[in-house]
Amino acid sequence: MGPRVELGGTALELLADLPLERSPGSAPGAAPAVAPGSQLAWLVAANLSRLGASSPWNHALEQEGGWLRREIKELGAPFGIDLLKELDQVGAVFFAPLGPDQAPGFVLVARGGFDASRLLKAAFAAGGTRARFGARLASGATLIFPDSRTLVIAGPGLAQAAYARLDGRGRSAAGIADLAHLVSEFGSDHTLVYYQRFPAPGWQPPPELSALTSVRMVGLMGDLDQGLQIDGHVDFHHTARTAPAGEAAAALRSQIAALSDHWLVALAGAGRFLEAAAFEGHGQQLHVTYRLSESDAEVLVGQLMAALRLFRDPGAEPLAPATNPEAPRAAGGGRHE
Repeated sequence: MGPRVELGGTALELLADLPLERSPGSAPGAAPAVAPGSQLAWLVAANLSRLGASSPWNHALEQEGGWLRREIKELGAPFGIDLLKELDQVGAVFFAPLGPDQAPGFVLVARGGFDASRLLKAAFAAGGTRARFGARLASGATLIFPDSRTLVIAGPGLAQAAYARLDGRGRSAAGIADLAHLVSEFGSDHTLVYYQRFPAPGWQPPPELSALTSVRMVGLMGDLDQGLQIDGHVDFHHTARTAPAGEAAAALRSQIAALSDHWLVALAGAGRFLEAAAFEGHGQQLHVTYRLSESDAEVLVGQLMAALRLFRDPGAEPLAPATNPEAPRAAGGGRHE
């Protein structure tokens, strides 16, 4: 079935098996020649196996009559995958375009109980052709099954980089210094990992947050098993500002206070969701923390799901009563088994 890919039990370790580079002039089969991460725009991973029955994610699936659960199941149905039961981990890297007329590139890695034969059958039925360990789709993307539990989807132009990584000839996400620093500070065993490089296309902070103009990168680690916890930092380029992180922290705190005092936010009882964020800046680094209790996370999820369903279908009637922040809670907190 091809080379064995050793993926660890955490979202961050999954990223170590994603190729980081693409080279516009590499010979077929050659290892990518671009410097590590030079084209990387952003990276995200989720370790779904860490989500317990009482997590906000599982609570979200049951909100508003469970429409989100049904839609996720329908999304995987054409490929014969139950995304909610068969997907354990997923990670993706996205790359900035190599030229003005090129689309951003991507490589996605998923780990779970896939049936490769079902996925390949669906790919061939949709016009795909055979490729090494998988299939090349009509869109230009390539499906690769390096082992029985791993699926790699390489975007157009990135199949060779993916093969090089799987063959041990290409560098991996483990070589990004920023990620190494995040791991050393916050550990690697998290539900969610988010990393983004700046400047990003279209990035222009509002005048009130002009200190964020010189942002270099954002790295965040999150957990959803008991409420919502996020830790991470925002790094800034060295500029004429002597302490951009301190200025950004003060500006963010000011904006959150102003939003919390807005009558609409007060009416919705949403101020505590904003005030759960904390910022502390030192030199070129802004530390970010967010702490939301399990009960507050359930309330937030309920409100977001109701708003999302209404946005998608303005004529829809609520299928379940919205959670009332002031309603008395049953013994045992907000757990929904």
